[in-house]
Amino acid sequence: MRPSRVERFAVVVELHGEHDLATREAVRVALASLRGNVLVDLSECTFIGSTVIGTIVKAAHTLARQGYRLELVLPRPDSQVAKTLALVGLPDLLGTHDDLASADADGAAS
Repeated sequence: MRPSRVERFAVVVELHGEHDLATREAVRVALASLRGNVLVDLSECTFIGSTVIGTIVKAAHTLARQGYRLELVLPRPDSQVAKTLALVGLPDLLGTHDDLASADADGAAS
């Protein structure tokens, strides 16, 4: 997690490698402590399990109730993570971006 270089977001949370039941609690704690618009960068994520997807969705709903949003930077479209997220419909639920530069340039989520 780091302060955002993307003006529209208070913080960027980067998930690298594999994320599943073993990392769900760490992801939950990190997201629960945040205020403001949050960008979750999944571009370097190589696996994401349903428990972490659920954690991200719950955090997005919590932030929305506070008047903020959670958006995603998606990995390559041909990656297993992108296919998993598409299968569960996460890109339809949350704002998404192809990379950090497009997240900064987009006035609204794609």
